[in-house]
Amino acid sequence: MTQIDQQLIDDGKLVFTPGLRAQTQPRRGWTGRLREASAERAVVLGCPAERALPYVWDIKNVERCERKADRVSVTPETASAGRYVIRGRIFGVIPWDGQFRYVLHEAGFHSEDAVPRRGELRVNGGFTVSDGCRIWHYERYLLPWVAAPLKPAVAAYVRWTQRREMRDLAALIGP
Repeated sequence: MTQIDQQLIDDGKLVFTPGLRAQTQPRRGWTGRLREASAERAVVLGCPAERALPYVWDIKNVERCERKADRVSVTPETASAGRYVIRGRIFGVIPWDGQFRYVLHEAGFHSEDAVPRRGELRVNGGFTVSDGCRIWHYERYLLPWVAAPLKPAVAAYVRWTQRREMRDLAALIGP
């Protein structure tokens, strides 16, 4: 059972506990993990948060906005949790795929690996919409030790893809 599973209650809604809130908030400075590459980006829209949340909760929108995703298949398990599979290309060339568990919470969603990957790569991320319609997107990668020297390049690439992803999400939500 994952950390996310433990935070579901009987009706399938996420309890946004202090632990999950800490996991989904920005980390400032040194995290103590030589292998952790992370990136975050925010956009502020001129609309109520209630208007943006349905777009963030629609996991299929990952396919429309995420630069690394060509196809996304979503399998809901409850009204607020499920799995999704992404197939895509890194740098538009290198094929990749991933299976993730997601949980919708009152401020957005959080997802993490559903199936362990080869080489110890771990991924989690999500979106949080706050008052004033500030949409914050975060991605964290725990790289295998052999890839640790690539941490700066991974973080730079993810920040670059997030820039366009947030622009696409803002366009999807509209003015």
